[in-house]
Amino acid sequence: MSYPDPPNQPSWPSAPPPGGQAPPPGAPFPPPQPSGPRSRAWLIPVAAGLSVVLMGTTVWASSALVDNVFGGAQPESALPASAIVFAELDLKPTGRQWASYAQFAGKLPDTLKNELGDVEEGPARQLVEEAFPELDYDSEVEPWLGRRFGLALWPTSTPGASLPGDEGLALALAVAVEDEEAAGEALAKVRSRQEHFFFEVDDDFALLSYSQGALDDLAAQMEAHGSLADAPDYSSDMNAIGSDNIASAWADLAAAAEVATTATGLSSPYGTGPDDFGEVSGRLAMALRIEGDYLELRGDAFEVTYGGSPMEGLAGDDPGLSELAELPDDSVLAVGGDNLDTLATRLWEDNRELLEEIPEFPDFEMALAEMGVSLPGDFPRLLGSRTAFAITGSLAGSSDSWSSGTSFQYRAAGADRELFEDLLAGSGGGPAPGVSDDGGTVVVSYGTTGTGRLGDDPLFGQTMAGLEKSNIGFYLDVRDVLAAEGQGDAAQWGALGGSVSYDDEGNSSLVARWAPSGGA
Repeated sequence: MSYPDPPNQPSWPSAPPPGGQAPPPGAPFPPPQPSGPRSRAWLIPVAAGLSVVLMGTTVWASSALVDNVFGGAQPESALPASAIVFAELDLKPTGRQWASYAQFAGKLPDTLKNELGDVEEGPARQLVEEAFPELDYDSEVEPWLGRRFGLALWPTSTPGASLPGDEGLALALAVAVEDEEAAGEALAKVRSRQEHFFFEVDDDFALLSYSQGALDDLAAQMEAHGSLADAPDYSSDMNAIGSDNIASAWADLAAAAEVATTATGLSSPYGTGPDDFGEVSGRLAMALRIEGDYLELRGDAFEVTYGGSPMEGLAGDDPGLSELAELPDDSVLAVGGDNLDTLATRLWEDNRELLEEIPEFPDFEMALAEMGVSLPGDFPRLLGSRTAFAITGSLAGSSDSWSSGTSFQYRAAGADRELFEDLLAGSGGGPAPGVSDDGGTVVVSYGTTGTGRLGDDPLFGQTMAGLEKSNIGFYLDVRDVLAAEGQGDAAQWGALGGSVSYDDEGNSSLVARWAPSGGA
């Protein structure tokens, strides 16, 4: 099935193959007749639900354009630098965000646009009405309620400040206010009717908590440590993850682990105890944002160690997704990366003890030995220096058995062609995949594959823009998945994509995106 291309999308740069050879066509091995399709309709409500929520918050946030939309205090300025966990919801867009929201909304599938309709109410109404039934939202809340919210969790030893059931931890919520007097009157009404509700209105924020002791401790923490906004680690981490986010979160794993070794109420139902938490250090940051072409969730890990072992040396000399772009243009599901042989070797060696604890591991090694493969030494023979794999054609009709109808292509630059020929020669059970050479890249193909480059596909370029230097990339053409389900506007649902990246300081980043293709 063909789809309209998103407009004005550049193709990924083509990696010129050594010797100037053209990419090989798919191997002429017709796959067996596929069985009936499996249902993937779950993708529709998941994507639809997420988009409805996001667009609802966007429309609600737009009313702030009337007054001072492009500025204002951030909730981390009202919460302490001693926080070990912080989460923020920011529905007050900047000018650049507003332009991105409008562009993204124009690309949404028709079914989502129809479901959105005329969204006039934001998410705050339902939350406020459920939490504070004594207040009338329109007259007692909406006039003063701001559009920025922050939640912080910090360690405390102050009597009366701890969360009920979690001795040693305190929590507060910062809510932006646009009218301090009106906010004070409304919250005082709630205080008079709810036993465990306490508040203070301080400049641009109302600070809410479960006890006066927690609010007093918050003030003491601010006095002793300053605000989270001025904390060096927090500022550095959030600068790295980027601004203009709808939602973000941050956690200090080392501080959280220290608290977990003493705080009550933190034991895991799965057997993880306080001693296990103490083995972790580092920091995490996450962000959800809307760009003009895609919705993006990003999570970064900074200086993370477990059991004293840092996650360093995983970046490689020259990371990239060069072979991912060289896959066929009809790739539906694709994954790849450069230097995966080095990465796989490092991970294998670092986790050797864990692998040996798996009961089936000796049988696995024996089977590899019978095929003439020894790991981790033979990872370069199997993966090469640049690697990619794709399911091609269509997922429609594919079955649980990978041998019964799934077309694919595997590319490994610098891998051992003879090894693959030997391995596949004894595969049996029907026609074997074909093995060819594309200027030093081993290409294993099965079924029918396209003759163009995935990197030249405009939707691929839209989805993966800016991720070219990642260590690992992945891509899923949602249009094909939903077309198999009979979705009428399948061509407008675009693609999912993302990447994993490492650096030499032990930091890592995960990016996941949805790039819709409506409005073309």
